[in-house]
Amino acid sequence: MVNNQDKIKIAVQNILNDCDVELIEFKSFFGQGQYIVRCVVDCPGGGILIDDCSRVNKKVTNFLNESGLLGEKFCVEVNSPGLDRKLKGYDDFKRALRRQMGLWLETAVDGKEYVEGEIIAVNKEFLSIKIKEKTVDINFSEIKVGKEKIK
Repeated sequence: MVNNQDKIKIAVQNILNDCDVELIEFKSFFGQGQYIVRCVVDCPGGGILIDDCSRVNKKVTNFLNESGLLGEKFCVEVNSPGLDRKLKGYDDFKRALRRQMGLWLETAVDGKEYVEGEIIAVNKEFLSIKIKEKTVDINFSEIKVGKEKIK
């Protein structure tokens, strides 16, 4: 049996697919006297615009109004992941392809637990990062956290 939260998440995912936007995080909860639907979204290649977030927000709000799944008192929040978001897995790093990253590692590479470089390839198990003139493959399980380097 599908509950209302699952129905909402499925509808949000369909809306995002139609808008060519990816769902990064989804949360639906009751707080401050109303239901809150919170979505963190991004474009497949990264770099979502505020207009994209606004368009998605309107479509999700319209769906909730028409479906009545949350009644009349609810709030929809659609946000971008933000520049300082911590990256961990395949989907995160796929969006960061060709960008400069800093990685904190579980196991040192060349004696360093922190490395910086350009992400040049990503597959389901590891990423390849170009550190100066050297390319290193790092398994996702070895990455504590990654952050995009802001120029």
